[in-house]
This record gives sequence, structure tokens and C-alpha cells, in this order.
Amino acid sequence: MKHEAVMTDLKSYPVWDLPTRCCHKINVICVLTLFVVGLLLVMIVQASTGLLLAGTDLYFPPFGAWIAQWIAAPGIDPATLLPYSPEMYDKAAYTDMRALRSPVAEVHLYAFYLLAVGILIHICGVVITELREGGGLTSAMISGRKVLQGTPVDAVDSAPDAADHKGL
Repeated sequence: MKHEAVMTDLKSYPVWDLPTRCCHKINVICVLTLFVVGLLLVMIVQASTGLLLAGTDLYFPPFGAWIAQWIAAPGIDPATLLPYSPEMYDKAAYTDMRALRSPVAEVHLYAFYLLAVGILIHICGVVITELREGGGLTSAMISGRKVLQGTPVDAVDSAPDAADHKGL
């Protein structure tokens, strides 16, 4: 019996005061914002380095024409340059281009790893939120409606008629 009284006291013990809770919420919002901004930046790096690599390997736009003009051997039209055709390349220019390509390819690779880890963290966060809040997060994102298990905390006493919401 004495043990139950201690547990009851612990359940009602205030752990955080209001300023601490507010600071915690602000910190969580900042961390989540940084995570989203970080993922967007990694996606921008991934896309831009991928465009440059597509230009160096396959001579695709937007950088492909510039790269093809750079490495084309004398007497070869850059528009007719074929990927992986070393007989059409100027050896020195091709070596210089590969030196430019190498760090870009490495950044592209590590950006992929960061993006994959970020996606896994994001999926784990969605699953944890679904389990904690009882579901409905992803379906609410798709449908725009969320089914609640009870009366919402911010519900008003007088609810409007169902006829008012027929168009929604």
C-alpha cells in the first residue's frame, strides 16, 4: 500500500514548469526546422552535382555542351561526341575534366548517403508519431481530414450543424 501511494505522488509531480516547457517546444521546433532545411539543402546539392556529372559523363544539358566543347579532339564536332569514346577526346582536356569531376562525384556520393539517412530518420519519425498519436497522420495529409478519438481539446461547446459542412 505504501508503494502505491508513492507511485500516485510521482504521477502528479510536475516535472517541468511553464518556461521550461516553452523553451523545450521552441528547441524542438528549431531542430525540426533545421532538419527539414538540411534535407532540402542536401537535395539541392544532390541535384546540382548530378547535373554536372550528367554533363561530364553523357554530355547532357545544362553542362554537357560546355564539357563536350572542352574535351573534343581537334577536328571533332562537339555535337557528335559520344560518351565513353576516348578516340574522340583530347587526352589532356579529358584528364583535366576528370580532375574536375572527381570531387563532384564524391560530394554527390556523400550527399546520397546523407539523403538516405535523412529519409530513414523521417520515415521513423512518421511511424513513431503514428504509433504515439493513434494514427491518422499520413491519411490526414492525403485526405485533408483527421478522425479524432474524442472531443478535441480546443472544441467549442456549441458545434455547428452538420448541414453547414456539407460542402467540405
